[in-house]
Amino acid sequence: MFLISAQMNPAACNWAALDDDRTWLKSATSNLLTVAVYSIIIKLAFTQKSESDMSHFTTIKVQIENGELLHQVLEELGYQVECNVQVRGYRGDKTNAEYVIRQSNGYDLGFRRSGEDYELVADFWGARINQQEFVNSISQKYARKSLMAAVQSEGFHVEEEETLADGTLRVVVGRWV
Repeated sequence: MFLISAQMNPAACNWAALDDDRTWLKSATSNLLTVAVYSIIIKLAFTQKSESDMSHFTTIKVQIENGELLHQVLEELGYQVECNVQVRGYRGDKTNAEYVIRQSNGYDLGFRRSGEDYELVADFWGARINQQEFVNSISQKYARKSLMAAVQSEGFHVEEEETLADGTLRVVVGRWV
């Protein structure tokens, strides 16, 4: 039997402005779990842009590929999620999304597929949430669920799991060979 340790720390991410068009890149240290040739790379990348010149909607591209896992994560974080409805924004503006968190103030948060990944779409001015904290909480829980699913599918089992003082998740997995 051998053990492998992987660590995830989305708090070690930095925001950097790329240009004046509200485009942002969030880079995180990639975390590897390598077994022979097999490796799982968990990385986060965000691109923020305006939906259109007249809209208040902003999208943040998030490297989340599995909609089912995303839905589970949102519910585990305590959000009521509606599927395949419109996100509400400023002055009644609406846009479609696959997963929507309704807010009582009329400014919803939505996730929709964009290519292979999902993007977060919302009127953040009206939504009045901390974008970075919101995305980080979802990303960390999603990364953990993705890692655990991959570990299980490769025949590993979790030997040890702990959250360190800085928010890093340390996971030790093993399997008999």
